[in-house]
Amino acid sequence: MYLENIFVGSEDIRRQLPSESALFDTVDNGWRGAMETIAKDTNAKRATHADNMLHRMIEMNGKLEKIQKSLDQYLETKRQAFPRFYFLSNDDLLEILGQARDPTAVQPHLKKCFEAIKALKFEQNAKKLMEAHGMTSPELEFVGFQAPVLTDGAVEMWLTEIESAMRLTLRRLHLQCINAMRGSKKEKWVNDWAGQLLLSAGQVGWTLECEKSLGEVERGNKNTLRLLKKKWITLLNKYTDMIRSQLSKLDRLKVVAQITIEVHARDVIDKMIKVISMVSDSDFIGGLFQRRPLRLGFSASILLGSWGRNLHCEANALQVWVWVRVSGQ
Repeated sequence: MYLENIFVGSEDIRRQLPSESALFDTVDNGWRGAMETIAKDTNAKRATHADNMLHRMIEMNGKLEKIQKSLDQYLETKRQAFPRFYFLSNDDLLEILGQARDPTAVQPHLKKCFEAIKALKFEQNAKKLMEAHGMTSPELEFVGFQAPVLTDGAVEMWLTEIESAMRLTLRRLHLQCINAMRGSKKEKWVNDWAGQLLLSAGQVGWTLECEKSLGEVERGNKNTLRLLKKKWITLLNKYTDMIRSQLSKLDRLKVVAQITIEVHARDVIDKMIKVISMVSDSDFIGGLFQRRPLRLGFSASILLGSWGRNLHCEANALQVWVWVRVSGQ
C-alpha cells in the first residue's frame, strides 16, 4: 500500500523512476492476478497452494524490496542535493517530490526545513512561472527577498536558491538595520525592521559600546562602565514606554524580545562593573584581551566595516567573533 500510493498516485515520481515504476507495475499486476485466482476458490488451503502461489509471492516480495531500496537511494540523492530534506520523513519528502510541478506543495513542510519560517510568498511572473518573493514567520512577519527566486525545475535546486536568497537578504538587511539604529528613533527602528535583525543589531551595538567603555577603563577611567549602565537603563525605559503605548501584536512581540535581551545586557554590564572594582589595574590589564564568541540570532555572513571595526560575522547562527575586553576570570 505504501509503494502503491507512490507509484500509482504520482506521475512525477513515475517519470523520475521509470524502471522502478515498470517493475512495480509488474508486481501490481501479478498481485491482482493472484488475488483473482484466490477469490475464485472458497477453500483457503486449496486457493493458497494453487499455481505455485508461494513461489510467486516470494518473488513479488523480492521485487518490492528492490524497489524500496531504489526509492531510498533516490531520496538520498535528493537529501544530498538539499540537506534540509534530512529533517523530513520519507512520506513528507515524497509528497513534495510527487507534486514537483506545484511549488506551493512545499508550504506545509517549510517549518520542518527552516526554523521560524511558516510560508513563502509565491507569485506568477509575466511568463506564468511561479516565483518566491519572500518569507513569512509564524508571527506573520514578512521579509522580502532582494530578488525573486524562480521556482521552476527540480525542487531541491530552487529550494537551494531560496536558501541562498534568505542569507543574502538577511546579510544586506542586517547592515542596513545596524546603520539605521544609530540615527532613528527607537519606535521607528522597531517598526521598520524584522525582529531577528533588531536583536542581532542590538547585540552588535552593545558589544561595540562595551568594547569602547572597557578601552576607557584601560586608560584609567573606570567610571565609563557606570555611564554605559545608565545609558542602557535609559534604553530600557524607552522600550518600557513603548510597551505601554498602542502597538500592533507583532511590534509588541519585538519589543518584549528586545527588552529581554537588553535586560541581560544591562546585567552583564553591572557584573563587569563589580568585577573591575574588585581587581587591581595590573590584573585587569593582564586578562584584558580574550577572544570570545558572541552568538546572535539568525543565519548570515557579513563584514561590518562601516563601523570602523573588523567584526567578521560568520555564516550560520551569525556567530560574531570579536575582541572583547574581559576580566581575568
